[in-house]
Amino acid sequence: MNNCYFIIRHGESVLNEKKCHQGWIPNNPLTEKGKLQAKEVAIKLEDQKIELLYASPLLRTKQTAKIIANHLHLPIIFSSNIKDFRRCKKHEGLHISQYSVLPDYLLWKEKQKKDPSFCLPEGESLEYFNKRVVNFAKKLDRQFQNKNIAVVTHEGVAYYLIQCWQKKAVELESLGNAQIIKIIPQNKV
Repeated sequence: MNNCYFIIRHGESVLNEKKCHQGWIPNNPLTEKGKLQAKEVAIKLEDQKIELLYASPLLRTKQTAKIIANHLHLPIIFSSNIKDFRRCKKHEGLHISQYSVLPDYLLWKEKQKKDPSFCLPEGESLEYFNKRVVNFAKKLDRQFQNKNIAVVTHEGVAYYLIQCWQKKAVELESLGNAQIIKIIPQNKV
């Protein structure tokens, strides 16, 4: 039998609330609403017998994971492989109306569809992003069996993990803050 995964998007952050690009920006804490969302997630997970808790090391996921970990009495294992996608450092913190008109963003938007290895300066390619997320999923599948594992991460990472474990494409609808997706893969990655 395979592991059971609970993929959790972090609670609402300050930049979520402002509709700004987050990426790897270091100072982006949870809002009060985000803290309440994380507490609600922890309560929903009480009966799931979570044995392991992984989280991205970025502040918004760290804070979400700490609230869950304290409630469930679990240690947190941080992994850089499940950090958010970093399109471009200079876009981080900008409102969508600001970065969406930048020439480098428009270039990225056009090129990344045809060439997943394309990346902007101080960013990463979708190819690399996919590879690091898949490596994380494979590592968990190799390392554990029959475990209930919670993963606190970011929207884009969650989609790649879902695709990886379900072995099919996922519709890119918005994954809400503090939303939990439960997956029991049929086969290991």
